[in-house]
Amino acid sequence: MLHSPQRPFRPARKAALAVVAAVIAMFASSCTPTPDASPSAGGTTGGTAVGMAAPAPSESDPWRPAAHLTASQNWINDPNGLVYENGTYHAFYQHNPHGNFWGDMSWGHSTSTDLVHWTQKPVAMEGSASEEIFSGAIVPDTKNASGLGSAENPPLVALYTSSYGDGGALPKGSQAQSVAYSLDHGTSWTKYKGNPVLSLQPASNNFRDPKITWYEPGKYWVMTTVVADAQVVKLFKSTDLLHWTFLSDFSGVGAQGGLWEVPELLQMDVDGGNGLKKWVMILSINPGGIAGGSGMQYFVGNFDGTRFTAENAAKPGDPLTESQWLDHGADFYAANTITGLLEESRCFSAGWGTGTMRNPSRARHGAGQWPSPASSPSQPQEAVSSSIRASPRLPRMRSRTPRPVKYMAKTSPSPIQRNPSAAISEPEPS
Repeated sequence: MLHSPQRPFRPARKAALAVVAAVIAMFASSCTPTPDASPSAGGTTGGTAVGMAAPAPSESDPWRPAAHLTASQNWINDPNGLVYENGTYHAFYQHNPHGNFWGDMSWGHSTSTDLVHWTQKPVAMEGSASEEIFSGAIVPDTKNASGLGSAENPPLVALYTSSYGDGGALPKGSQAQSVAYSLDHGTSWTKYKGNPVLSLQPASNNFRDPKITWYEPGKYWVMTTVVADAQVVKLFKSTDLLHWTFLSDFSGVGAQGGLWEVPELLQMDVDGGNGLKKWVMILSINPGGIAGGSGMQYFVGNFDGTRFTAENAAKPGDPLTESQWLDHGADFYAANTITGLLEESRCFSAGWGTGTMRNPSRARHGAGQWPSPASSPSQPQEAVSSSIRASPRLPRMRSRTPRPVKYMAKTSPSPIQRNPSAAISEPEPS
């Protein structure tokens, strides 16, 4: 996601189709488990400086979100590489370390042990003039299938989009998928010497956003990516996270009024389905969302290890109300799930708050953005959204169109006042 969309709210006029695919904002349920486990090496990034507690709202910074993960200063957008490893939740995210505007894309980093209280870490991977670090995912390679670590010290493997500039590995403007790995629990990262590990021929300027899913029947990982301006999700497979083989394309359905971005393929339980599971493709679109500007749509169907086939999907050109939307508001984009969770029946996801979440004073004053505590009041900041709505399981499959099941987590005032990060509690019906 390259820019911050501004959009009016329009209420939804149609309930979603027969299943609701989980995931509105830090954290939903029942998805594909991460396997127990699972490329040569090159340049280390990241630092070991002591982290600092996430900033809280204050008299000088009253508009900072209290219940959402934010950086202490400067621009952030898409959450990347959400992973649970060694007892710690890691939230990486698109970040400009040098200013309060989109640019110089790097991976920021915050950690938590409870998803409530966050500590901001040094920049994990910093972009350069030759290569900016766009969105991606992290896999705990516990069996060292990549060969980048060892059996005793398996790596965290990041797959991310390289956006090349002058002097890059591909022509300026090209995008391709690259690998970095960490042997110290996400503190520092080394780029793989063989980058990029996946590119298109000819090179594309809009080939991005890798997300990795383990496919147990085939014992391999599946990568979902997009050619954003063609509204195509491309699927690849790998057994080592370094060498990728094309599987299929997913396209020709749903809303197509903007760029497709940040796709993810999940397997989820059907509520009351006696063990029945369905595959769900989620992806973001900008513009062209249900509330105007950006949004997130999903498709429910089947995946045979090669091709994902959506069931009852809206056709291109249908009214937006015919598509299935994860959220009908204006503050949710580029969500993806946390990998590495030990409990297979739970799956959690975080998205980027992009509208009034980013500009809360607009709701009161019609304009303006909240100030950063380390910069002047005119400088904006982005928030990673963490309000919780969850569907514990997919509703029972029916031939008619039911009203979707939604839950909204309540947040307690006391942790919100102490810390601006995600306030997590058990879901309540809304």
